[in-house]
Amino acid sequence: MNICPVCGYPDLNEPAYDGTPGLHPGSLEICTCCGFQFGFHDDDRHITFEQWRNQWIAGGMHWDSGDSEPPPDWDPKKQLLNIDIMLP
Repeated sequence: MNICPVCGYPDLNEPAYDGTPGLHPGSLEICTCCGFQFGFHDDDRHITFEQWRNQWIAGGMHWDSGDSEPPPDWDPKKQLLNIDIMLP
């Protein structure tokens, strides 16, 4: 299971980062849920996970920016628990 470190989505195709020192560690995968692209939004645009997460939450936690349907029974608040973020 590869979890998005931004929104807690548990089904990334590969780890967000490979952890290889000195190499571009971002997978460049775009999270299907929150839309964050690892190695682009953070490395190239200098947006932190927390900044993107806060923007996603403030915007209503829409799946795929509203461009597609979420999985059945999708619960963004429950999903955030995968990364130890608890919302009221």
